[in-house]
Amino acid sequence: MDNVTLCEALGEYKIHPPVQSVQVAPNSDEELDDSPGENSLPLREIPSGFFRPCNKKYNLAEIYGREESMPEMTLVAEDGRQIGAWVKCKDFIQDVYWAKQNRVSYSIYGYDYNPTIEPLPSDRNLILAMRWKGKSDKQMDKMMGNVKRTVEWVERNIPWKNRDGKTRNGIPKFLRSEFTKTQNGVFIIFGSRIWFRSIACISFFTWLIRASLMNEGETIDSIGKTPPNKKDIYYLKSGKRFVETLMEKGLDAFKPDFDNHDSVVSVHNNGFVGWSCG
Repeated sequence: MDNVTLCEALGEYKIHPPVQSVQVAPNSDEELDDSPGENSLPLREIPSGFFRPCNKKYNLAEIYGREESMPEMTLVAEDGRQIGAWVKCKDFIQDVYWAKQNRVSYSIYGYDYNPTIEPLPSDRNLILAMRWKGKSDKQMDKMMGNVKRTVEWVERNIPWKNRDGKTRNGIPKFLRSEFTKTQNGVFIIFGSRIWFRSIACISFFTWLIRASLMNEGETIDSIGKTPPNKKDIYYLKSGKRFVETLMEKGLDAFKPDFDNHDSVVSVHNNGFVGWSCG
């Protein structure tokens, strides 16, 4: 399993090179550039009305409670269709990718998903929509800027192996996550496909997005000063081993594990905190 590429781990997106491989030729001139690029990338343009909400009804049982005011996220298909429910608990996101990879339907805590009849999540990007009920578009844009700044700091500082075999900090520019302006209370994240490396990596990325909404700094450490929810500080402390490993060794430190779980309960409970405690 140590030498399994990201493409092999997911078994999909044949048109893309494995992100940690130096043997595969790039698909475009842009992908010839291994540099992490400028510190801040421009916002990604999307058509008005790109995001199409789902009308399916869910009765979720989340640890945060139904009435608690806090941010919610949902997966989005490449054509803009919402996948599944709006959730406060980030672990529902990794469950969907596990179900797609293994071609199984499931139900957990009121969230059900069937990859054979519902929209499929993208393998090009980890596409997410983010909202916080009661917040204006102006407020959401400010929070989007906080998330963008934090994610960019992380992706500029992850150790990365270039095609020449040399390691430096920062993933290539063409692989970095992108963000959009808020439309109707929702902004979209086109997360880098590097985060598909493992279940724990998806878990960390979705936590990072939520936890950095109020981050006035740009680093992971500064998240602890203004978290949108106190549980995010607990997750940061409990997941310290994952964070330190990621920033010291990069994504190669994590083994692809989508085939290692035979139930959605196992997937749901094995995020970056579970990895740290394992």
